[in-house]
Amino acid sequence: MAFQATSGAVDLPPAFYPRQPIPTLLTLELARNSHLAHALRPQLTMSMVGTLRLGAAPPQTIIYVSVSLEQGLALWARDAAVAHAAEGDANESDPTTMQRMPGGTYTLPLSVQVPATPRLPPSFAVPGAHFAVSYALEVALTVDAGAAGGRVVLAHAARSFDMLPETLPTPPPAEVCHALWVPGAVGDGAAAARWRLTPSLPTSTYSPTSSIPLQLRIEPPPEGSARRALVRVSLVRRERSDAQRATIDVSSAWGWVRPAAGTATTVRYALPIMTAATWAHGFSTVLNVDAAHGSGGGMTVIVSSTFHLLVQAVFLADDEALGAWFEELGEQPFESGQFSRARAGAADDKAAWDALVARHSAAQRTLSLPVILGSVSEPRGALHAYHWSDLLLGADGSAGRMVEGEAFSSEDGWMCAPPTYSQALDDIPYVY
Repeated sequence: MAFQATSGAVDLPPAFYPRQPIPTLLTLELARNSHLAHALRPQLTMSMVGTLRLGAAPPQTIIYVSVSLEQGLALWARDAAVAHAAEGDANESDPTTMQRMPGGTYTLPLSVQVPATPRLPPSFAVPGAHFAVSYALEVALTVDAGAAGGRVVLAHAARSFDMLPETLPTPPPAEVCHALWVPGAVGDGAAAARWRLTPSLPTSTYSPTSSIPLQLRIEPPPEGSARRALVRVSLVRRERSDAQRATIDVSSAWGWVRPAAGTATTVRYALPIMTAATWAHGFSTVLNVDAAHGSGGGMTVIVSSTFHLLVQAVFLADDEALGAWFEELGEQPFESGQFSRARAGAADDKAAWDALVARHSAAQRTLSLPVILGSVSEPRGALHAYHWSDLLLGADGSAGRMVEGEAFSSEDGWMCAPPTYSQALDDIPYVY
């Protein structure tokens, strides 16, 4: 069983979207000196199976959809009879020719459509994760077991594939102003001053190869002691499975800014999501398996892998030297408003930052912005526009005229570059 393009014999990478037709080629090989008798009532079925693996627990089936390929068997039997009848009179006089499928190689082109339901999350297989979600197409050839009853499996094949997330553009998250009271320095009456932080994002959905453009508006109090704000921006993955909880730093960077008293300052930084050569954190995944649907012994299972953009700000007195903080965070001094280079979740950097936050717990704030990491291609079957032309003949068969037009097709277009967010808002390119 192979996933092949409709034009040519090129195998497609096994990765598809919901509702996308999968061009599948099914091949059955019977030994030349064998046959398959019709009296055994052979049945050919294809199934799509989704499986959840959770630690050492037995695998749970989250979806099992089967369809009969009985017509495919009938086509094979008819083609075999025609082929053997064309070989000569000897085969034509054999009464068993129409009662069995002789040995040989049989192929059946199919188009399988992935079902679309909110219950099916994308495939999830991350090294070190506590759970995994996988999908496969399975084909089974069964026959009657005779006097024993039941069915016997003669052949079984399975081909795994990745279910990609169907990610559409999303509007920007709501902008929320967060206020905090920063204690004053010793000598100015220890009066607390109110600072305001307002983060904003252009959208909440991103692909692993993109960056997250953050704008952080910092509003200092109208008067008071001058302070510097150290800002750390990080993308984290939060994993939940059964009783397990885990938070993994994906990428992070930090910078500093000194707002003038009474003047709001906007910090802009685009955090690269993928800092390594490959992406090893999967997509946003949420799965709730009820006891009635799963095979987990009557228990409801909830697993998820979600992403959050953390914006952490620590306010330091202006007379505190930043040299020590640069040295502790492992960076060379840079100017106000600039950020360090993005790093993959480094434990040393996070430990140094956590220690800094602990020493200034009353003058820090952490903001969590949920984001969605989706696929890198256009969903909905990856339809693309193409130009066509045809000759339209007259009713009497006389010379006609050429007609032209445009249409949409998924052939050779299963992987297309996505539009920009602004383009998607102006003109949605998806076809339903």
